[in-house]
Amino acid sequence: MIIMPITRRIFLKNSVLTAAGAAILPDAIQAAKPAAAVTTSGKSGPLPGLQLYTVRDAMNKDMTGTLKQVAAMGYHNVEHAGYWERKFYGRTAVDFKKILNDLGLVMHSGHTSLEKQHWDETKKDFTDKWKYIVEDAATAGQQYVITPALDESWRTDYDTTLRYMEVLNKCGELCKRSGLKFGYHNHNFEFTTRFNGRRLYDVILQNTDPALVAHQMDMGNMYGAGGRALEILKLYPGRYELMHVKDEIKGNDGMDGYESTILGAGVVGTRKVVEEGLRTGGTVQLIIEQEAYQGKDPVACAKEDLSVMKKWGFHLGILLLLCGFLSSCSTGRDKQISSAGGKLYEYSHHSIPRWSSPENLNGQKGKGAMTNNGGKGSASVPIPAGASFDLLNIQEQGIISRIWITISDRSPAMLRALKLEMFWDNEPQPAVSVPLGDFFSVGLGRMAAFHNQFFADPEGKSFNCYIPMPFRKGARIRVTNESNKALGNMFFDVDFQLTKEWDESNLYFHAFWHRDTATTLGKDFEVLPQVSGKGRFLGMNVGVNANPLYQDLWWGEGEVKMYLDGDRDFPTLAGTGTEDYIGTAWGQGRFFTDYTGCLIADPKNFQWAWYRYHIPDPIFFESDCRVTLQQMGGGPGEKVYQLQQQKVPMQPADVYDKNGARLVYKKGSVTQLDPPPGPGGWTNFFRSDDVSATAYYYLDSPVGTLPVLQTLNIRTYNLKDTVH
Repeated sequence: MIIMPITRRIFLKNSVLTAAGAAILPDAIQAAKPAAAVTTSGKSGPLPGLQLYTVRDAMNKDMTGTLKQVAAMGYHNVEHAGYWERKFYGRTAVDFKKILNDLGLVMHSGHTSLEKQHWDETKKDFTDKWKYIVEDAATAGQQYVITPALDESWRTDYDTTLRYMEVLNKCGELCKRSGLKFGYHNHNFEFTTRFNGRRLYDVILQNTDPALVAHQMDMGNMYGAGGRALEILKLYPGRYELMHVKDEIKGNDGMDGYESTILGAGVVGTRKVVEEGLRTGGTVQLIIEQEAYQGKDPVACAKEDLSVMKKWGFHLGILLLLCGFLSSCSTGRDKQISSAGGKLYEYSHHSIPRWSSPENLNGQKGKGAMTNNGGKGSASVPIPAGASFDLLNIQEQGIISRIWITISDRSPAMLRALKLEMFWDNEPQPAVSVPLGDFFSVGLGRMAAFHNQFFADPEGKSFNCYIPMPFRKGARIRVTNESNKALGNMFFDVDFQLTKEWDESNLYFHAFWHRDTATTLGKDFEVLPQVSGKGRFLGMNVGVNANPLYQDLWWGEGEVKMYLDGDRDFPTLAGTGTEDYIGTAWGQGRFFTDYTGCLIADPKNFQWAWYRYHIPDPIFFESDCRVTLQQMGGGPGEKVYQLQQQKVPMQPADVYDKNGARLVYKKGSVTQLDPPPGPGGWTNFFRSDDVSATAYYYLDSPVGTLPVLQTLNIRTYNLKDTVH
């Protein structure tokens, strides 16, 4: 059994192998960003989580039992402080994540000290030990890897500190490549150490890139050293994505003559700090931590701290905002309500039409077409390289019914470089974060003329979306140009209705995009990592760059699987093959219908792009949903055998020949095929291809809970600028 340190100072000294993370990816993210709490003031913020160092002794004695208690208190998010030798509290990243998932917990962040041993000064690169920490953080389903201190050898003088601020920035780049974000957590020495008359803390904040290094404010650690959280928030607005919620009293079991105590019982002014962090600090994650207990039981203190947060107005429980039209499975009903105006022949007193366009941004009453004295003067907007533009940003209640866009540069590189984000009800995390082209069902960055129930591109030159998107307190749609090239013109209309009534069954629209440039043999591609809550899975569009190593063998034997409401090892819904899933058979040619289609079928360039939308066959879920696509292909037995002999990566699954069917797949091993008896027959096999997908779904929370959009280099890797 691993015995955790007794004091925070000893913990920091021994935390060389302590890990933390936050992931972006995969899996159950799941692991999403923190769920929202609603304050008494009507503002929303992140639900508070618990730093497990608070209950460190209990975790060492009975890790699973302690986590059960934490979940029973009402916590949904935990932050770890217990990673050694590639294990979280003695469990592998996969196993620990499963324990959390089974208890309804997620782990967005954790602490691991980035130290001298993790940086190879000669190679100017991180050591494998640190890279493993980042890798395990991603596997555990986290979002933030946080160092809770700055190595002593890196803060001996001003110039040394500046040099190692670049290491922190480089760590941010490393984490970003894995879909994570790197963070720094303060203690007290940052406020007692000065270089050239400046506090070390100011040197750190002013020399770390906000895009690469997030900061986690510990309002308690700084107090005894003279740091005052409210003053710091004013000095560095928007810099504190994470915050340790603490209070302090005079005492010796802490730092500088102060020790932590029950929230609200000390001198920090915790509630005001939290409110200011949410208002101006950019805070998206609150973590309760208490390290001293004044004779009380630590587990009881964790429960009491959460109770205090509730009394302060952070109500634990996600608003159930569900979309009324989704309660009907009838396609006629869906079409009828999607206009947000009821039956076509009825007048509505509750729907006020608005358009947001360059001629009247945000659809202001009586303010349209004012440019150029009413002549056409603002038909489009430019988006310079690195810039963002809000197509819509309003503080109202309503429903978006249509989005139309066209742009002057429709190259694959630009379609993947433009990031489309949607935020609901003033939440800081986007519910939609997808490359613009892929969002509008344009797979692989290749335009194609088509239409279906959700999207349309009449002539291969524009983007239309007809998915209804309700919002209660506000809506924001942002496009960011992440390329190094300016976009000369973006034309757009966002059509919406302001509504006077809100149906408590309304759901919020979400979308998630993910790419794996080389899928793992035998591992299903995740179209939708696990999301938690009530909702409806709407469907997907998928792009496949088939691996030329397999030559002309068919790539699409993989089954679509949907894990619903507690499914773990096996799904409730499973198809029979990729082409079957979209309603065709024996391969895929180009076609499109209301609900299914294949917009790119290009064997010469090894490219396919296809979609299926579950409108007549709704996929509802009560507690959670995860969707995967099996990575399997097939071909004539003789050719498959020959390719395996040539060491092409594959795992045979089943063989069909004149002797009948043989199931040859053994998990964890590769079956070597026998020479085929002669021409004929068929062999299915796991293979590795380049796959990307956009998943569309509704959820009972406006908060984006899945990883941030993958980096530009992943999105644009090996794009084929081929005219369809």
